[in-house]
Amino acid sequence: MASSTLQNLQQLLSSFNTSDLNTLSENARLKLIEESRAFTRSLQKPEEIIYGTVASAMTQSVALRISIDLQIFTHLSHQSPLTTSTLASLTSASPQLILRLMRPLIAGGFILEPSPATYSANTLTHTLSKPQVAAGIQHWFDRGMIPVAKMPEYFQRSGYTLPQDEVSGPQQFGFGTQLESYAFWATKEGWLESFNTYMTGAITAERTHWTEWFPVEERVVEGFRSEEGEGVLYVDVGGGRGHDVEAFRRKVGEVVKGRLVLEDLPGVIEDVGQLDEKVEKVEQDFFEEQKVKGARVYFLSHILHNWPDPLALRILARLKAAMTPGYSKLLICERILPDKGASEWEATMDMGMLFFHGGQERSREQWTKLLEEAEFEVGKFWTPDVDGQGIVEAIMKS
Repeated sequence: MASSTLQNLQQLLSSFNTSDLNTLSENARLKLIEESRAFTRSLQKPEEIIYGTVASAMTQSVALRISIDLQIFTHLSHQSPLTTSTLASLTSASPQLILRLMRPLIAGGFILEPSPATYSANTLTHTLSKPQVAAGIQHWFDRGMIPVAKMPEYFQRSGYTLPQDEVSGPQQFGFGTQLESYAFWATKEGWLESFNTYMTGAITAERTHWTEWFPVEERVVEGFRSEEGEGVLYVDVGGGRGHDVEAFRRKVGEVVKGRLVLEDLPGVIEDVGQLDEKVEKVEQDFFEEQKVKGARVYFLSHILHNWPDPLALRILARLKAAMTPGYSKLLICERILPDKGASEWEATMDMGMLFFHGGQERSREQWTKLLEEAEFEVGKFWTPDVDGQGIVEAIMKS
């Protein structure tokens, strides 16, 4: 087994110019990671893989989470190397706790240990010192670990069926609440602020924005009729702080005169910073009647994965009722999972949507089924991104 996976890895390496790994394409980089992991697994005993996956993930996660509270990554990023005693002094933690936190972090490659009880920063350390990344760890740990621990009991009680609404999922079962996830997080000091910080970092991470690879001119601007409906070109439904609508505005420029609308709940709209004067802000609950009628495009970015199918269908029904047949179209920016062989991160996000929201990431087959049930038809799946991010383009059934 090990020899065959090593041969696969060697053949893959020989097919690339690996003298400078920074020049590899994203597809090549991910393929190398996949083959490298397969080779590593072939060297490990089954028990090492099984218990390493569970136990190591648990110990490294809790060490990361506590170290963020202690600002250990920030301290090491500002000054390295630092000893156990120095970190204990800087954080007011006991030296023995620092020593024990460092062990799983060093083993996981998050921190370097140039000499005994002495620590220095590497690329991962510096990354973990960023507020957006630290907020991401807080989100997955603080909002995720309790529901995850309770999921076996949750599914035993539910008869191993998936949640069908927003208030009866693993998140609610784990925390003992009847509130929808975002409403519950709003009751906890700092949770929504931390989540928004994490999302800001996730949105602005190094990824080509969809407006750079999706043919906006061909699929949106062409066919736009300013006299149609209310003359709206683009509605960003549940668009948060306006990142996507601003990118779209920059893409179409000043030539296209259609109205651009950002929609979200009142509290979100009130918190939106300065946007271009061309962008209209509208308070809108996407479970209620859509206020903007007959737009050329209704855009949903990472909305539907938060909701199980029955609620996703309610959102789609509200949009369908506002659309003009043969003119309006729906653009859904989400992960489009492969029907076979999802990546580790794609599978992680799918399970995360389950225990955070009772929602899911969807494959092409699942997207097609959902949209057909909502009386839409898929025009095309656009999947240029190697991490599964894409656009589902849909129109109303004739």
